[in-house]
Amino acid sequence: MDCRTTLKAASDYQRISIDFDWIDIESNINGCPDYLEVYDGPNMSSPLLKRLCGRYEPIDILSSGQYLMLRLKTDAYIIENGFNLVFTSFYDRQNSPHTCNGSDQYRCDSYRCIDSSLQCDGRDNCGDKSDEHDCSGWVSVWSIFFIAIGILIVATCGLMCICACCAYCLTACQKKNTNVVTSSSTVVTETVDSTQDMEFQTTNESTDTSLPPTNTSLPQPPPYAYYLPPPSYNAAFSYEEENSLPPKPDTF
Repeated sequence: MDCRTTLKAASDYQRISIDFDWIDIESNINGCPDYLEVYDGPNMSSPLLKRLCGRYEPIDILSSGQYLMLRLKTDAYIIENGFNLVFTSFYDRQNSPHTCNGSDQYRCDSYRCIDSSLQCDGRDNCGDKSDEHDCSGWVSVWSIFFIAIGILIVATCGLMCICACCAYCLTACQKKNTNVVTSSSTVVTETVDSTQDMEFQTTNESTDTSLPPTNTSLPQPPPYAYYLPPPSYNAAFSYEEENSLPPKPDTF
């Protein structure tokens, strides 16, 4: 495989830097069967800056002008991981009449001017890591943002749980109140029935006591008795005149 790519800066007074994270290209004791070439210009006729192979972290590569060309040449025998790099366009304040625009560009300690969006991005775009200094404010802003999002999520989940518990308790209370009302109605109905039964029984008992049962097998008394009043003192007869009376006892 023979792959080529050309990097171009936005302005003709800008340059390009390449920062390698790692490189893993086939190599052996005889040289580099596979390799990566970096040219200082738009094509292979430009000066060759580096030919890279093996497994290591190369130093940064800088262009002298607006272009850099990369060429990767490999065979079909052994396939390695390749490489990973970051390229940055900049202009040199020492060798350029241009100055850094404070709002759109960041001024590096290495006299480079880079885009301000590259500051505190976790990459060494300045070549001396000056663009990654004093990034605690950036970190704190993102930390506060994610903490706020986490708190919002936790609060939402907690509110949902509370609402669910309240709905469950309300439903349970409504069911309990319905059961209590039904039981009370049943007890009242049973009490009314029992009261009616007791009144009916009392009425029957009162009726029974007012009219005691009559036993017709026994002899009944006469409707009235023939009793004679005792004789008066001035009666026309005395006990002595009655023959049917027993004799008068002797007096002493």
